[in-house]
Amino acid sequence: MSEMKPLLISLIAAIPIVIVVWVLVDTYVRFVRSGGEHTASGERMPLLFRFSMPYLKGFSRIIAGHLRARGIASRYEAVLPWEAAKEEKPQGAYLLRWLYNKTRDRLLAAGSPHGFEPEDYWGFTIFCIVLFGLMGALMGLMTGTVYVFLGFAAAGILLPFTYLSDMIRRRQTRVRKELPFALDLLTLSVEAGMDFTAALANIVERLKKSPLAQEFDQAVKEINIGKQRSDALRDMAGRLAMTEVNTVVSSLIQADQLGTGLGTVLRIQAEDVRIRRFQSAEKRASEVPVKMLFPLVAFIFPVTFLMIAAPLLIELVKILLR
Repeated sequence: MSEMKPLLISLIAAIPIVIVVWVLVDTYVRFVRSGGEHTASGERMPLLFRFSMPYLKGFSRIIAGHLRARGIASRYEAVLPWEAAKEEKPQGAYLLRWLYNKTRDRLLAAGSPHGFEPEDYWGFTIFCIVLFGLMGALMGLMTGTVYVFLGFAAAGILLPFTYLSDMIRRRQTRVRKELPFALDLLTLSVEAGMDFTAALANIVERLKKSPLAQEFDQAVKEINIGKQRSDALRDMAGRLAMTEVNTVVSSLIQADQLGTGLGTVLRIQAEDVRIRRFQSAEKRASEVPVKMLFPLVAFIFPVTFLMIAAPLLIELVKILLR
């Protein structure tokens, strides 16, 4: 009986632990299966993002604390003006602030995916490095080579940057396709006597949830709360970080300052954007033969030569053996 007593105590103590673990795992699985629809952006998250969410906010708050200690405002840890004035900026804060602003600009260019702030993105990067590092260490111990660990570590570092760059590229491609049509609609609305802000709102209604409509909607909201139209357009061009949009915005601001008709300027800019898009397509088409050269030389030509020369080599070997 005395030997059974520790076992019974262990079983009784294990019951609440099992319940807590079961609740945590069940909540985690429900979130992963849900696809993250309840996020701020309403977008469905990729699987790796959904797996990282329970840990992401912890990493983000740790990073936000370090940012606050260096006087950098954050969504999680805001720096009050009098606190920022009293605190001395530690050495290296300038580089950290530049990196923070650079990350925020890239997230804005990507459309703020999943409502991420710079600290969220850095937290996801840390999660990927830790996850892939552990996987690489495990695979390295199993295979007995350090190169596997280095490969997994490199993948963990590059994955967040590659994902964000791909989102920026896809979003800019969509904006580039929609911009001529949007400028045509804007031209027709302005020439019909509609106010420029109302014309932008009309485009937002027609383009619905496209990236360009989202940026126009943000500009309209900023104008409606009292921001200068030129400043709102400049901020929109800064968020998109595209040459075509910068050119259009500069022309619109200049026409507004000089009193030139917006309809004529918009019509010229729409035609210019179409010409640029056509030239870009021609450039990409002319680069195809050069890009195909490496796959041809590395993969297709060797197989072709092998298929042609294999019968001859077999006959030559037979002759030599005789």
